[in-house]
Parts: sequence; C-alpha cells; structure tokens
Amino acid sequence: LKFAWDYDGDGKVDSTSPKDSFVYKNPGVYEATLTVTDAGGASDKISVDITVDNSPPVPAIKNPSGSDTFAVGDTIRLVGSAVDSEDGSLPSSSFTWEVREYHGDHFHTIQKPTAGSDLTYKVDGPVEFEEMDASYLEAILTATDSRGLASTAVHVLRPKLLTVTLDSSPSGFDVVVNGQSVKTPTSVVAWENQELDIEAVGDKSQSYQFESWSDGGDQAHTFIANPSKLDMIAYFQEVGAAKKETAAPEEPATVMNDMDEKEEDDPKDATTMLVESDADVLKAQLLDFSLVISIDDADGFRNRKLGQKSPVFPYLNKYLEDVVSEWMRKELKNVVRSSDLPYAKPVAVDLTRTRKKGHDDGKRYEVAYGGTVTFKKKKEGQYLPSADAVQQMQQQVLSRVGNNLVQDIEEVVPAGVAISSVVADIVYDENDDQKASQSQGQVTKSGESGDGSGGMSTSFLIMTVCFVVAGVAMVAIVAFLIVRRRSAKGAPPSRPKEESKKGKKKSNADLNESADTYDGYDL
Repeated sequence: LKFAWDYDGDGKVDSTSPKDSFVYKNPGVYEATLTVTDAGGASDKISVDITVDNSPPVPAIKNPSGSDTFAVGDTIRLVGSAVDSEDGSLPSSSFTWEVREYHGDHFHTIQKPTAGSDLTYKVDGPVEFEEMDASYLEAILTATDSRGLASTAVHVLRPKLLTVTLDSSPSGFDVVVNGQSVKTPTSVVAWENQELDIEAVGDKSQSYQFESWSDGGDQAHTFIANPSKLDMIAYFQEVGAAKKETAAPEEPATVMNDMDEKEEDDPKDATTMLVESDADVLKAQLLDFSLVISIDDADGFRNRKLGQKSPVFPYLNKYLEDVVSEWMRKELKNVVRSSDLPYAKPVAVDLTRTRKKGHDDGKRYEVAYGGTVTFKKKKEGQYLPSADAVQQMQQQVLSRVGNNLVQDIEEVVPAGVAISSVVADIVYDENDDQKASQSQGQVTKSGESGDGSGGMSTSFLIMTVCFVVAGVAMVAIVAFLIVRRRSAKGAPPSRPKEESKKGKKKSNADLNESADTYDGYDL
C-alpha cells in the first residue's frame, strides 16, 4: 500500500509515510487528507478538519434560571449568550435552542434545534405517560463560533407534579387513564394542568353499570389535573337493583316527607317538585349564599393577627370557588340519591362571586356566591326538579357543605393555622319576609343587619309572647274563681265598717281556705 498525506489542503503531497506528524505555522482551520493506493492502482481517501489555535465558545443560559418549575400551558422564555476567545461575543445567529422531554433514562425531542438566542417555548402535555415521577424537560443551548467550533450548555426544568387519586364506588373496579388500565383505588402522577383521558370500565362480570363520575363527566372524558381537583370517583349501580318510581307520587305527604320541610296539608304536592319536560338537561338558578370562614392562628392568635400575606388567604382567593362548587354538587347528589322522587342527577355546579371577599383582622374570610346547578337525565323515568325543589335541596346541603370545607381547607393551610368554623347562609333580599326561617345552615349573630329584630329570632319572640299571654290568662282565671267562691258563700263584696275585727279575721280565713283548695287548684 502507498500512502499520501496532504496536511494543509493545497493538493500537494506533504508526506508518504504511514505514520507521520506535521506542524502548522499559522492559526486556522485546515483539511488534512490521507490517500491510500493498492498494488492494482485502486485508491481511496479520507479527510478531517483540524483547528489550529482556536478555543471553543463558552455559552451561558440566562433564562430559565435557578429552580424554576412549570405547568402545562406555561410559556418559558429561553435566553442565552456566549463569549469566544477569538470572536468575542457571538451574535444571535450563532445560537440554537433544543428542548427534550425525559422519562427515566430516555428522551423525546419536542423542539428541534431552532436558531436564535432569545426564544419562547409553550409547554404542552407530556408525550407519554410512563415514569411521570421521573419526568422533566431539558433546554439545550448550542453556540458555534465563526470557525465552526461549537459547545453546549444545558438547563433542567422540573414539572409541578400532582398525585391524582382514582377510585370507584363500590371500590375495586377498573378504570382506564391515558390508555392504561388500573384497578381502583389507585393514584397516578401527572403534571399540573395535564389532560388525563379517563374512562370508567367497571367489573368483568358486568353486574354493575356506570352511573357517573364525581366531576359530572361522561363515562369516558378528559379530566384536567389541578391542585383543587385531585380526587376522581367513578360511581356504579348494581344491575337489576330496585329502581325508583317513574311517576310522580299522588300523595302530597310523600314530597313533604322527602324534604322534611312542610306538613301534610301543605298545598305543594309532588307535581310541584317535578317538571314534565322532554328536555334532558336543566340549568337551575341557585339562591345566593355566603360563606364565613373563621381562622385561628394556633401559635398565638390571641396576641397577633394573621397577615393578609399568609398562605391561607391566597389559597382561598384562588381555589375556594372550585372547592365549594364540587362539595355543593356532591351533597346535592346525595340528596337526590336518598330522595323517594325520581330526580335527574346534578352533574355540575357553576358558582360566581356576588360579593367581594372580606377580612376581619386576619381572623375571618367572607365571600358570597351565586350560580347555577345543572341536572341531567341519565335514564328513562327520571324527572327534572322544579325551582322549589332545587331551592329546598340547596337549603338542606348548606350546613354539610360548610362542615366538609373545614377539613378540606385545613389540609392545605400552613402549620399553626386552624379553621374553627365555616358557616354557610342563604343571602336573602332585605324585602324578603322569610329571611331566617328558610335556611337550615344559617347562623344569626346578634346586632347584624338583616337579622329580623335586633338579633332576636322570630321563634324566640313568638315563644315570649305566648308565655306572657298564658300568664295573664292564669291571673284572670284565679281572680275569677276567688270572686265566684266568695259570692257562693254569701260574702258581700264590701264589709260594713262596724263589723268586728274577729268576724273579719274569720271571713279572711274562710276565704283563704276555700281559695287554697278550690277544685284541686293550688293557688
């Protein structure tokens, strides 16, 4: 074999030795070529670039920085720079950005190398659902100098991870999440705001049929993981279980017993609680109601206030509306389930603030809501509720919603903070003469405006009047009996002045004796 070296790319042979060395006198990039020829005259060659006196650029990532985390839908700004010993600061055209998504030990390129030193990237949902607890993004900045020498810098971005609990009622049924079949109860890890495709499958024996999801979604639907909604329950009903009556009951007492609000002679009967309609969906208006959350600082709330910058207040400002909506829907659903009437199911509650939040020295959080509840017929024989029925349901569940919120909020507030109570009240108009008597969950405080009579309940006033009337009647009866007894004895209404003292004393004794024992009454 014959060897021919061309070290500087000028087309001239610089050496014919199989092993050789060469010294470049000037800096630059040179193409060195080796040509090999055999005895038959056949040849081949190979080339390599050699950089003389050139240092690689040093890239730096300015943004993102530190321990920045992300959620699905966030826009991340990618900013980088580089300095080169020979070229100085490199222009924007010298950079490319690449974004990779890692799951464990493998990755997906989700943004191919894109030119520019200042770009933005919007985070989509993860490419796959494997090893979510070991998933992250990698932003790669590559800088190339004028002589083609390149180097890279890497920044790791961690997602905001959430643990979503999936369960069924009864428990132990199969559900499918993002194509993976799992048995309940179980939990899965997801990025915040990630869309999860969930489907309630049920049991293999097919002895149960799907009824609803806890968020009101269809049997197969998309659920968005966020901090206020981390629990999903699929409800199933046993096939062949006794169905509720499909017609409205004839007796008014059935409805009144169901709501525990009226006597049997109330003019509202079952037909006023159900709506005959061909529509499958009803969006009913809810009564406005308020929430008053009492907050204690267990580390010394008697001596210091909870500042408005405490983590509990931002949480309430951001998530309370969603939490209340979910508990309202769950409790309304429980009322429907326990009812003797074939109501359609409540599938969604949409609340909006009707009054701005209020605070009292960092000890109280108050807000008012209005909104709607949507009922949907799931099967034949179900009826949409009337407006009266919806309002009675709401009044039934308010106190339970408040009780549920106490524990729910305490799970997320910082250590040392306790929720002492959550009071849910119907907010009535000032001209409404049925203010306090209609709300089961209402707590009235003395001295507040709109409470009826200076803080005294209507029931208390009625009882007080009854006692006074009864006392006056008793006094009148006693007086009447005394006069009647004296008349029966022949005693004159007034005694002559000349009557002896002895006779007077006797008459008084007789009167006292008769009054003390008249018809068994102890006067």
